[in-house]
Amino acid sequence: MGCGTLLFWLVPRFLLGMFSPTEDLIALGIPALRILSVCYVFTGISIVFSSVFQALGEGMLSLIMSIVRQLLIVLPVAYVLAITFGLPAVWYALPASEILCTLLAIFFIKECIVRR
Repeated sequence: MGCGTLLFWLVPRFLLGMFSPTEDLIALGIPALRILSVCYVFTGISIVFSSVFQALGEGMLSLIMSIVRQLLIVLPVAYVLAITFGLPAVWYALPASEILCTLLAIFFIKECIVRR
């Protein structure tokens, strides 16, 4: 995840260049790749926590994390950002969702430890 983040920060133009982009796509794509790369570290943590929950027989917590991340946070936050700040701000909904989901996972893991 760290290597992917570094690539998106250091060579986004090269990565976009593989798709024969227009200048407009490059202008939108470079900030988008950099914003999205922030998600990678938190996504990795969430994936590990989801696996831990399943291994502990707490698969429902893994499901709750997925639903919260993909529906309950991303969509409303993206909508509010789009209305408030315009289309380019929508990209920030994904890091916000991943960060909040990671915090939720930390809360869930603490609860699992307390119950055991």
